[in-house]
Amino acid sequence: MATVHTFWWTLEEDNEFIGYCRGQNLFGVEDRHVRDAADLKVLPIDRLTAQGCSQMILASQSYFDSCCVEKVTKSSQELFGYDLMDGNFICFRRASLQESILRRANLCYYRKTANGESKPKEFYLFARRIFTWAKNRTPQKATLRGFDYPASSMVMDLLKEGRISIDL
Repeated sequence: MATVHTFWWTLEEDNEFIGYCRGQNLFGVEDRHVRDAADLKVLPIDRLTAQGCSQMILASQSYFDSCCVEKVTKSSQELFGYDLMDGNFICFRRASLQESILRRANLCYYRKTANGESKPKEFYLFARRIFTWAKNRTPQKATLRGFDYPASSMVMDLLKEGRISIDL
């Protein structure tokens, strides 16, 4: 079962989160499968975002160094990536602004492996710390299509002023 936090915050707040993650010594890799395992470049999170990456897998450098890259076959093509369910990873999708439409940010992690085994307590506590940081910055509720989602105070102010709209 995945733990997910879907929310809206501004691009400025998104950059603050990147700074927080950098302070937590988090590294990342683009969340995708590639044809060559060498293309899975683990980078400091601020370098990854500077390259325009909007969806990433986060972990410590030491964890990336110790975990295995998985090989999968899709459409008869061998691809390489990281196993999000069995690995001790946090997935992060950055907020984005297109014209005046703010698209959501998202954090996700799996508490158990595909076999139903609990992940290490250290990972759970680490993931909880990251989620708590984001949740503390999104205490308001924005309604979209009849559902309430967490949002930052800055987003709520911009919505009230009519300067932005939100969408998934």
